[in-house]
Amino acid sequence: MDGSSAAPAAETESPYPLRGLALLRLAHREMLDWSLIQASFCTTAGLAVVAAVVFPIGIVAQLGLPERLAYWAICGLLCWPPGHAVTAVILYLMRSRPPILIVVAAVAGVLFLSVPFTAVGYGVYGWLHPEGAQSMPVGRFFANLAVMALGVSALVHYVACQRARTRMAIAAGAGAGGAEAVPAPVAQEPVPLVAGSAQAFFDRLPRHVGRDVIYANVSGHYLHVVTTAGTCLVLMRLSDAVLALGDLGMQVHRSYWVAHRHVDGVIQRGQRTLLRLTGSHEIPVSRTHLASVRAALAVEAP
Repeated sequence: MDGSSAAPAAETESPYPLRGLALLRLAHREMLDWSLIQASFCTTAGLAVVAAVVFPIGIVAQLGLPERLAYWAICGLLCWPPGHAVTAVILYLMRSRPPILIVVAAVAGVLFLSVPFTAVGYGVYGWLHPEGAQSMPVGRFFANLAVMALGVSALVHYVACQRARTRMAIAAGAGAGGAEAVPAPVAQEPVPLVAGSAQAFFDRLPRHVGRDVIYANVSGHYLHVVTTAGTCLVLMRLSDAVLALGDLGMQVHRSYWVAHRHVDGVIQRGQRTLLRLTGSHEIPVSRTHLASVRAALAVEAP
């Protein structure tokens, strides 16, 4: 479990180690942003116009240009909403998994959606061109639609990842800060950390994030601290934070510490155990810490 649900690797020198496919762990947040929703819709609409005008493929080639435009417009309006919604849900549910599994899940989701989308395409085509409804090649139609859906999905995922990268760059001081920007790392060490010295830990947090810590996780050489008021990065080791915070919480994974008061429940997904925290955060529990977590939370083994 440690290997499959570990936090971002700690060997990178960057305080924001998420790169490449690992940015998919943050993409679900961007997928719910209104500007990306608009961009996703416009991308789908633009591709529909291109497909109708420039590349009239498959059975749609039998239709005239006005009919092709109507065909792709109707299909887009019917297929885009569930497509974008399911993509966001998949990214959210897979956010704590390894990046390659997120990619596999995203591709599988697109291929799965291509089945009902094919049915939609058949229905719309039969409505616009009833006499040709019986001669439609199912396999070729599905393949063309799946390729198109994968292309749109890849582009939207790429944009979501780049937006996540931009937000992290802003937080690191690469640009102007925004309302959702994560504060830059706090590197000073004003008070030595000793066992149970929670105040010494809290003194390292920026004032605007408060002191009500939900969880903390390893982020390169930094500690990513999530509170009820915001997030920040602190230059310290997780072991030091666990030592300082004492009985306020517990380490549940080699990369995660959680506060007792913010644990809302335990989730079992196959062989994986996760803790549901305040704010709908889901944190993996490793096999190494599973017994102590169950004991601390007085949860009986299933």
